[in-house]
Amino acid sequence: MQSQQQDSITMQSSQQDSITMQSSQQDSITMQSPQQDSITMQSPQHDSITMQSPQHDSITMQSSQQDSITSQSSQHDFITMQSPQQDSITMQSSQQDSITIQSSQQDSITMQSSQQDAITMQSPQHDSITM
Repeated sequence: MQSQQQDSITMQSSQQDSITMQSSQQDSITMQSPQQDSITMQSPQHDSITMQSPQHDSITMQSSQQDSITSQSSQHDFITMQSPQQDSITMQSSQQDSITIQSSQQDSITMQSSQQDAITMQSPQHDSITM
């Protein structure tokens, strides 16, 4: 994770947890994990955010010029991103949860998966997913 020019990366977790990652002025946030590495982010009160990518998979998130990527989860929410060989990326939210991805000014959000990968986004119970 790299940030330049007074960028702020804020991670907060509570009841009605919010995780906010901000980067400005052509900064790049890159998360790579080869060969069965696991990156786990957990927030209390039964919320779990898990990102796993084994076997040379890469998850890259780039944002430039004061873009904001915001993920919020509250009260038993479960957000999981997994990408193994035959990769699966799953985002689930329940109980009026919101997942918001915003980008402005020719920014790119890239999610790549190969070898019969599945990207699944599920939101039951009045959840909103906004891209």
